[in-house]
Amino acid sequence: MNRKLATFISVLMHPIWMPTVLFGVIFLFAPQLAMPLSEKGMWMLLLAIFISTIIFPFLSLSTLRLTRNISSFKMEDSKERFIPFLFTGLFYGLTTYLLGGKMQVNIMLVLIMAGITALTLMISVISRKYKISAHSSGAAGMLGFLVAMAFLFKLPSLFYPLLVYTILAGISMSARLALGDHNLSQVCFGALLGFVVCFSTLFFIL
Repeated sequence: MNRKLATFISVLMHPIWMPTVLFGVIFLFAPQLAMPLSEKGMWMLLLAIFISTIIFPFLSLSTLRLTRNISSFKMEDSKERFIPFLFTGLFYGLTTYLLGGKMQVNIMLVLIMAGITALTLMISVISRKYKISAHSSGAAGMLGFLVAMAFLFKLPSLFYPLLVYTILAGISMSARLALGDHNLSQVCFGALLGFVVCFSTLFFIL
């Protein structure tokens, strides 16, 4: 895999997209799992998630870059990752609170956001000592949620999203290795952490 392709895949599969993509997949392929939200309510919620989990974290990351608290958006030094991931985790935590306390959506959607928050905060803490692959954690985490939903609800409509994302997760991990941003152990540890945390959040709590 050449560097341009690997870079494109890394941007496409950046973990910051994870909440929006996952909720989008649920609303498109298994809208019954979002009940009692109406169709209009689902897309309004998706917009709110996009703003709170992509726009706000991106703005905070840009501020850290401008103030030179991080050397680049790639954050090659693992110690630089603590504050950006902490801020992102706080934004995710606020979104979880709003989903459960203010918007009062169903428990599954709240648990998904709580699992993503927990995973992000874990990556933040781990990054102080070890350069874990956040891309692998995000990709495997989304896969973990989809697998848990497939086991719990046995919806045929989830088969193709699950198949596609299994392939994409593998491609994403290969891209991180091809770029040399992570070694095999960092990629595998990230994937294991992401899958276990996200799968467990739904399968053992829901």
